[in-house]
Amino acid sequence: MKKHNFIQNVWTISLIFVLMLATGCSNYKEQPGKTDDTEYGYKIYCIDKEVSKLVSWGMDIDENAKDEDKLRDILNAFMSAPEDESKKSAMPEGLASLTYTLQMNVANVNLDSSYNALNSLEKLFFKAGLVLTITQIENIDYVY
Repeated sequence: MKKHNFIQNVWTISLIFVLMLATGCSNYKEQPGKTDDTEYGYKIYCIDKEVSKLVSWGMDIDENAKDEDKLRDILNAFMSAPEDESKKSAMPEGLASLTYTLQMNVANVNLDSSYNALNSLEKLFFKAGLVLTITQIENIDYVY
């Protein structure tokens, strides 16, 4: 029993370490008039073309919008291809659909069965990018 817990803890710590490394450097989409990274309201996480790390691009969302509208807008951006050709969406091409609901501070994301066919690296980048992107919304603390 103790060996199982030890192995589970090692995997958890390893995953956290990989996520910290993967998100260490972020890039923003250049927009006219946007000279400072802090001018963007939200980061949309994506993958570099070498598929070696998470990067991001900036997006503004109306802060007065409802959380449901912010979630819709940020997920639409997450699922789309970045304009910068040095980046690609963290949404795997083989993933056919993504639906979601918002209940209190929890975003429930539902994936179709094609998610199971993804390789472990695709799953890792997808989940990390999805959670990092969604939890920037002030009233959303969890993603399931």
